[in-house]
Amino acid sequence: GIRGMRGAGVQALNSKSLIDTMSDETFSSEEKFSAREIRGAFLRFFVSVFRHYDKHTNPSTPAKPFNVEGFLSDSKWLADAGEWVRMVIGSQMFERFIEERISNPNQPEIRFFNESIIQKLNRSAKTSLSTAKKKETPFLS
Repeated sequence: GIRGMRGAGVQALNSKSLIDTMSDETFSSEEKFSAREIRGAFLRFFVSVFRHYDKHTNPSTPAKPFNVEGFLSDSKWLADAGEWVRMVIGSQMFERFIEERISNPNQPEIRFFNESIIQKLNRSAKTSLSTAKKKETPFLS
């Protein structure tokens, strides 16, 4: 994978961003990766982990806008990753995400993430087999 970066790789990291250094040109044709596919993988991961986060937002409680314990207890399947999830939920990034979600839910990034979650839930076996109506995703359409 990174054998082509040895030697010049350390120098390149000092003068370029990691993304530029790890571009498709750095790798041989068999080793190329797609930045779009990587972004998609991260999106699918975060959609899967945080698919029920909205049930735990508390817009009426500014001091505690997200119910961490409620989220963790509803997400028992995350038990093995509990420490990591706690770190993410405790981060300033997640705090800002929840603040933006509450104060500006129509922001394109928020709508994109929320509708990506809806798409996942619409595809789930429970939704497909139940009589529950699938939700619309106009932003993604």
